[in-house]
Amino acid sequence: MYSLGIDLGGTNIVASVVDDQYNIISTAKTKTNAPRPANAIFDDVEKVCREAVREAKLTMGDLVAVGMGSPGTCNADGVIEFANNLAFNNVPAREMLRERLGVDNVFVENDANCAALGEAFAGCGNGSKNFVAVTLGTGVGSGIILDGKIVNGGFMVLEPGVFDYIEGDDTVFEKAPLEQLAKDGQLMVYRHDGFWKCMDTQRDKMQLEQMWQEGNAPWKLWK
Repeated sequence: MYSLGIDLGGTNIVASVVDDQYNIISTAKTKTNAPRPANAIFDDVEKVCREAVREAKLTMGDLVAVGMGSPGTCNADGVIEFANNLAFNNVPAREMLRERLGVDNVFVENDANCAALGEAFAGCGNGSKNFVAVTLGTGVGSGIILDGKIVNGGFMVLEPGVFDYIEGDDTVFEKAPLEQLAKDGQLMVYRHDGFWKCMDTQRDKMQLEQMWQEGNAPWKLWK
């Protein structure tokens, strides 16, 4: 069985065919030349994908899956919600790949998460259930694997006692308070496998409101 992996970067687009033992069979690449329209970039993605498949002496019909790692925020529907270095906003990457490549089984995820998952399964983290990877490319990123699964977000729930760790308005919570909380054994982790989305920016607020208005609000559990 063969799969196709795509690294959509701010500088280069790389596609590789791998077998079911994670061996790289062939690779093709080209420059991203961002920023430019998403359709133009994905046209080049298609070209390098087809070139890699040709070099492997395969056809698209031989592929069991296609996976793409992209900079920025990628949601569960395969949409790149925002990627600063590509100037992407709500780009339906999964559907664009399906249309261009004729493969239904397509996955889209943040590139640093993909790098972490790849290293955890086939690289220096092979055999580790818990793994952290730091990526250095056009930008800097990181991916976390816990229990063999990608951690693609997180949030904190704090008890009132946390204020005992904060000296004043100038305290940086992520430094001394968080370090002391860790030393005191007061930090716990709970893995949530359901829906979640942060609301840190106006864009996040607008997206959540749109989901509500369209009747697509997974957090609404009441009638």
